[in-house]
Amino acid sequence: MENIQAQQAEQNQAITTLQNQIAALQQQLNNASQANNNLATSSALKGAKPDKFSGRNARSWLKSLQNIFSSQAVMPNDVQKINYAVSYLSEDGLQWWELVNINNNINITTFEDF
Repeated sequence: MENIQAQQAEQNQAITTLQNQIAALQQQLNNASQANNNLATSSALKGAKPDKFSGRNARSWLKSLQNIFSSQAVMPNDVQKINYAVSYLSEDGLQWWELVNINNNINITTFEDF
């Protein structure tokens, strides 16, 4: 009986941890969306629209982002670049980003790391 209760307690703790991670991811997505809105309305990336990234052809997608960034009169900082790029992730690309954010051992702070 005690073994079952211990297993249930572990499961409840795991569920709580997952719920907290989901809430944190939702907040990060909201923050990224907010940052993208701020970035899109600023002069930094006006008119630039890369394709959504679904997990295929990463090099060409990243190159298109770099071209957008380098063509701007004001170069966006790394946080702006990452938030902008994240707003164009979909499918497998978005799933990858969510896994990166769940894993506390991975810290992406520069666009180069992205």
